[in-house]
Amino acid sequence: MDLDKRILYRTLDVSSTSSKEDVELAYRRFMMRHHPGDEEAIVDPSEDPVVVANVARKILCDPEERKKYDNSFRILAPEAGEGRKLPDCVTFTLFTIFLSFLAIRLYGIVNWNYYVVFVPIWVLDSWLVCRECFFLYLGVQLISRSEVLLDGKLDETSSQLIKVLFKESLKEFLNGLFKGSFNAALTIAFQILIARKANDPSSITASLVFAPYFVLEGWKSDATRIQDNVHSS
Repeated sequence: MDLDKRILYRTLDVSSTSSKEDVELAYRRFMMRHHPGDEEAIVDPSEDPVVVANVARKILCDPEERKKYDNSFRILAPEAGEGRKLPDCVTFTLFTIFLSFLAIRLYGIVNWNYYVVFVPIWVLDSWLVCRECFFLYLGVQLISRSEVLLDGKLDETSSQLIKVLFKESLKEFLNGLFKGSFNAALTIAFQILIARKANDPSSITASLVFAPYFVLEGWKSDATRIQDNVHSS
């Protein structure tokens, strides 16, 4: 997830390369959909989408404030938006070890239990989950410390944005943590059943082995469909 661009640019539905004129146009479109006074039930101004849009416009239309906003997050963690795109030597190494274990087991060089063969994969699963949690946690830290990074140079109205950023990041952290845990649990269950089937083909049926995989794919399809419906509405 692109931590340094996500909230402000998404609020007005513009990209990081949008010009000042594009931002102004997007702001006018936003205000046509959200009129001041429509959110009467909102007590906290930082939860008012109009307040957030005003702050977004103020920062993104001011070259100095926009540059300061973009750079503030990169100062803390420049790798946050790019980290998962880089080659992962840990993933490559563990997967290579797994393939090596599998090859020597299939060729009969060793007579290991297949649970032993899958150990590198389970270590890899744990590594990927921990890495994902780290990036999610880093996102929360970026937002919670953004007020310090901006060094109080934004006015009082703009500082309300910090609350919005933190709340959204906390939601995404918890949501991502749940999704990651659910995916990891089903993936590991699938791998354990494969190992058990390989050890004793008569112990379980093939349909039972693939049950976690079908559940995982079905859940991913439902999640994608819901997300598409949200974006299209």
